[in-house]
Amino acid sequence: MSVIQCRKATKDYTKKRDDMMTIQANDIIEVYKIEKNGWSHGKNLTTNTIGWFPHAFTVLNETENCDSQSQDYESLLNQELQIEHELRQKLVDVRQQKQLNIMFQIAPEAEELEQQNLLLKQQILLREKEVLLQKCELLRLLGTENDQIVYNNEVKNYSDLQKSQEKAVDTLSKLTEELTVQLVSEKTVCELQQKVDELNTKVRSARSESEGVKSKIVQDIGEQIKQQKDGRLEILLGIDYCDIADEYLKVVSK
Repeated sequence: MSVIQCRKATKDYTKKRDDMMTIQANDIIEVYKIEKNGWSHGKNLTTNTIGWFPHAFTVLNETENCDSQSQDYESLLNQELQIEHELRQKLVDVRQQKQLNIMFQIAPEAEELEQQNLLLKQQILLREKEVLLQKCELLRLLGTENDQIVYNNEVKNYSDLQKSQEKAVDTLSKLTEELTVQLVSEKTVCELQQKVDELNTKVRSARSESEGVKSKIVQDIGEQIKQQKDGRLEILLGIDYCDIADEYLKVVSK
């Protein structure tokens, strides 16, 4: 005689189906019924014939053990997600810090280069201005009408040249800014590549550990089912407990 703990059976178990298990004469069936706060013990039944019992309603202890294993697996998955989140956050912080450091290093050099270029342009403009003024003064002293026209043209040329030089200075400033941004991007990619590789290695390690826990859960369930066998309680061989455990883990992992 064996004792079978089960939920309250509502199906006919006189006919064998794939989801049923065998029961022997005089086996005691502890029936549980559903309540608002969970399962509660109803009454004990003693069978007087050999028949089949729905497997979905049997062995409450097995369900409790599965719940314990699933909680461990879920806890490990949560740890993996937490580690991945922390690593990604650290990677973002490192990227931002690297960008700031590079900007602080490059900004003074870029500013100094721009100042040198501006100073050189100013010197060139001053020299050209002096030359033009000398020409204009010479033409003015000549006093002819034709020379006055030439003088006015030279003044206009000087004004146009000054505008052209100012435009060139603006273009040089924009080019310096673009080169600075490009240099920051290239150096940032090189510096952060190693951090990305380290992140991928840690994520793969965490996933490998999760797969090991999954295999152990399947093995533990199989051992528990084998230990429940005795001379008069036979588990239906057609049930694949590995598939059941695998499907259960898939649901938990979602």
